[in-house]
Amino acid sequence: MDERRKTEEALRQSEKLQALGQLTGGIAHDFNNLLQVVHSGVELLRRGKEGPVERRAMFLDSMAQAVERAKELTGQLLTFSRRQAPKPQVFNLNERLLGMARLLDRTLGPKITVRTELAADLWLM
Repeated sequence: MDERRKTEEALRQSEKLQALGQLTGGIAHDFNNLLQVVHSGVELLRRGKEGPVERRAMFLDSMAQAVERAKELTGQLLTFSRRQAPKPQVFNLNERLLGMARLLDRTLGPKITVRTELAADLWLM
């Protein structure tokens, strides 16, 4: 019976490690996406091929939003690691989706169209 308990405990530990690996992979993916936004904006601004002032402002806004999201993600990770109760944050899903659509439009280029269908009566999340 003791051997069975040890085997079950080893299985549980293995499952925990697998879940932790999936979590860290997802976090790394999220951070990579955010860093890619900042990196792309910096490179375009550095090359000087960004066009008019409005376009430069658009890149800077996207970069600032990515940095803010990375800051929020870091805060969530710290809360999780300290096992603190999370502090829910209210946000407008339509605004987040429009921001992502703008980012995709710039990233994918003119050959691909991103279409969003937003609901006017969404609750704040």
